[in-house]
Amino acid sequence: MNHKLLSVLKTIYGKSPSLVKKMLDSYRFKSQMKESFDTFLSDEEKNNSQLLKQLKQDIILCHGKYLTTPAEYFLFGFRDNTLEEYRGEFLSDQFRNIVLLDLIGQDVFTNELRNKFAFYKLTSNYFKRGVFLFSGKKTKYDEFQVFAFKYNDLFLKRNSSSKGRGILSKQISNEEDVRELYEFLVKDGDDWIIEQKIQQSAEMAEWNSSSVNTVRLPSILNEDKFTVLGAFFRTGRRGAIADNAGAGGVFAVVDSVTGVLTTDGVDEKGIYYVTHPNSQKQYKGWQVPRWDELLKLAEEIQRTIPWHKYVGWDFALTDDGWVLIEGNWGQFVSQYNDHIGLKKQFLEALNYNNKKI
Repeated sequence: MNHKLLSVLKTIYGKSPSLVKKMLDSYRFKSQMKESFDTFLSDEEKNNSQLLKQLKQDIILCHGKYLTTPAEYFLFGFRDNTLEEYRGEFLSDQFRNIVLLDLIGQDVFTNELRNKFAFYKLTSNYFKRGVFLFSGKKTKYDEFQVFAFKYNDLFLKRNSSSKGRGILSKQISNEEDVRELYEFLVKDGDDWIIEQKIQQSAEMAEWNSSSVNTVRLPSILNEDKFTVLGAFFRTGRRGAIADNAGAGGVFAVVDSVTGVLTTDGVDEKGIYYVTHPNSQKQYKGWQVPRWDELLKLAEEIQRTIPWHKYVGWDFALTDDGWVLIEGNWGQFVSQYNDHIGLKKQFLEALNYNNKKI
């Protein structure tokens, strides 16, 4: 294993293993293996010791060869296709991290993407809503009170969270509501981003009204060339306030040129949906509204921060047009759905020499 991969493993796992085996034997990897079996195997399959042994061996082989996680193994369709030319086409999260850490660096990721408020400050003109940083006990009640009463309907997320974890929605009606929320956040002690809640357009609300349904637009800016790769549309489920896969959301692949959905929906368990499980709207063939506007907006924003060669943008559509939710590195989730690997296109768009890894 080369030094670059060891460095990335340290970033991902929080320790520096001397051998791949040490990582594979780690509690985290074993937990991922068990979770993937619980998610993707039937009860009968989980009781088949010979099958489990074969799958474990193949999952470990794929991790060593393609840097895939146990979940990616199933979501990429590796269980059903053992061909090298198929498996080698997929872009795993760890492989992507190696490339981006090499090209962009850990500091830019940590300081400008993982820190959501820092990214907001870089791109604030495109949020088009009120945003407030609540920083534990440092935040004064009077400042928070002014913001809360000004916008009333609030959406909260931890400053360094991902995948829809640690999110809240709060309606402010009176002083008691403000005080209660303030005391909760102070006691929690973490940094929170508090936003004026987005009012999505009617076309988006038709899919699911409890969540803001969004578009993930992964884009690459290499010198003067702007490329969109693996865009997808996300929809939440009834009662959920987030549309992330981790929150039970369902997503479908978007044609990057036309904005038309090219697949059925799928969730993080690999279950496919011809129509939304609640609203019954059909995924495949649906046209994302104002798609050309979205492409132009994403390119405009990225050109204001050209040192970010890759950003996975999240956008919401309002009656007044598209608004930015956040930027991140994010997974190339479209590969889960259509089983079309994007490694080659990713490397070519970045003009990155695969032999470096």
